[in-house]
Amino acid sequence: MHAERRFASELTHELPLSLLRGHRPSQQVRADYPEAIGEPHPRAVEMSEAMREGAVTPRDLVGRGFTFAEQAEYHEEARRIAMDASVRQVAPQADRLSDIILKAREAVSSHMPVPRKCKSAQALTIAWGGYCTARAAYHLDPWDRQRERCIERLRAFFAQTDTLPGLVNYVVSAVDETMTIKSRN
Repeated sequence: MHAERRFASELTHELPLSLLRGHRPSQQVRADYPEAIGEPHPRAVEMSEAMREGAVTPRDLVGRGFTFAEQAEYHEEARRIAMDASVRQVAPQADRLSDIILKAREAVSSHMPVPRKCKSAQALTIAWGGYCTARAAYHLDPWDRQRERCIERLRAFFAQTDTLPGLVNYVVSAVDETMTIKSRN
């Protein structure tokens, strides 16, 4: 008891005596979530997933297993995580070279390849439709002039983009190779 008074008397300038009764004071400050500083608390992540699934009222969150204390502590962080996760990418991503080659070989008008830095979406769609029409005609009647027309239309499609000429030549040669094999059969 005497040791406690001596310790308490040393800290009286920092803490009021009313707070020291029955407690051993400590100067250590504990982090909110010491396991991962800078990352959200796992319970906040779980709450954000519940919010994204539709549990937005306190009653819904209690039904999902979150206490009122957890709601008070993690609600803002969970709401922020849910809002960040709900943002969708509006612009489609550019296809990889292998995807562009595959789509050019298949020539389906609803599966247009999306190269990087397209100038005009409407002009690109019209050029792709012209290429698909030429490929359909080639499948019906495979002769050399039809194959050349397909190559011209494919180059016209790539002329609407900022694709490098070397890549255009690579895609065209890959498509031409499959058309040459088809005309031999």
